Amino acid sequence: MRKVDLFILLLLVVNSLFIVANIALAQNYSVSLITNSEGIGISNSIASFLIAEDGWSVESFKQVYHSSAILVILTSLLTFILIIYRFATSRK
Repeated sequence: MRKVDLFILLLLVVNSLFIVANIALAQNYSVSLITNSEGIGISNSIASFLIAEDGWSVESFKQVYHSSAILVILTSLLTFILIIYRFATSRK
């Protein structure tokens, strides 16, 4: 395997982990939008690992989710570009 192939494989694995984290953060943010008398909290273990315990607010949950979404988009684009590059260079 070429170095590009290994890098693409690594990016696919990392991107998959980012997607799972993004889904967990989206779920946590959407649950925080539901008003109840107990306040807000972390709704899953992945989100509790990614969000610090101090300063919980709907806005902070939203900010972490949006940052995660941008990271997923950027890594997905990079992976897509590298896959296209790999196929373009393998045909020569």
